[in-house]
Amino acid sequence: MQKKRTGTIVILAILLAIVAMGLFLYNSPMFERKPPQITLEKDIHWNLRNPIPLQIKDDCGVKFLRIILSDGENNIVLLNETYATPKKEIDTYVEYPKTGFFSKSSTLILKVEATDGSKWNMFRGNKAVAKAQIFPDTKTPNLLALTNSYKITKGGVALVAFKAEDENLKDVYIKTNFGHLFEPTPFYKEGYFVSLLAWPSHEDTFKAEIVAVDKAGNESKTRVKLFLENKRYRSSTIALKESFIEGKITDLAKRYARDFNTMDDLAKFKFVNETLRSDDEKTIAKVTSAVTPMPSNKRIT
Repeated sequence: MQKKRTGTIVILAILLAIVAMGLFLYNSPMFERKPPQITLEKDIHWNLRNPIPLQIKDDCGVKFLRIILSDGENNIVLLNETYATPKKEIDTYVEYPKTGFFSKSSTLILKVEATDGSKWNMFRGNKAVAKAQIFPDTKTPNLLALTNSYKITKGGVALVAFKAEDENLKDVYIKTNFGHLFEPTPFYKEGYFVSLLAWPSHEDTFKAEIVAVDKAGNESKTRVKLFLENKRYRSSTIALKESFIEGKITDLAKRYARDFNTMDDLAKFKFVNETLRSDDEKTIAKVTSAVTPMPSNKRIT
């Protein structure tokens, strides 16, 4: 009887050890069960020049990566990499092959396979597959300046009308040499646009260029041809009258100055003419310059 009890205890101990080992392995990072995360857009318009960004992440680390481009009949392996040290994050780019692949197909398939370094799945790791449908597009948008003002005066505005067409048109804007983007307004019918262009008085010169970009990144540009008229704005000097200071100047100073009670007539005038006017000019400039700031790499030189 004693031997049976001892045998039963041993068997139970072995079973408990097996269960404990199983739980340990099941929850161990070495046996992580999450497949790699592949960041890739499902539908991509590609001009075959700009690389396609690709990101793969995995808690255990990516051990194997394969990238395949196919037109349904022909395949080419763009990347077939095994990493001796698994990488938890891979940021790379897919480039169109310069040789070994030619297709006239209107669509391509980009397939990405990633396997991590986990011991799960009989030590084969977790595998993830992502596919993207590629729409090759190497044609630039059709862009035509229809009409515009003959000239633009420094501190003034001009008008331009143009036509921009593309099956996959993404963005249309007008950029300047001083870092502003003007967003045109659709008018007349589809594909036609109109926009006002402003030449700030503090800018020495003015250049404007219409830009049309499609979903594949193809870009068309055309310069807006304007005659530039430089205008000098006069600075005038006026005589101060007591009635003027006691009237509007005093009213404004009393409303906006915090130390009005300590001000003499000269201090009131200086506050209104310098401090208050400066604030107003900044507000006007901010409102009238409410256009999209342009990255330095998009500015005209």
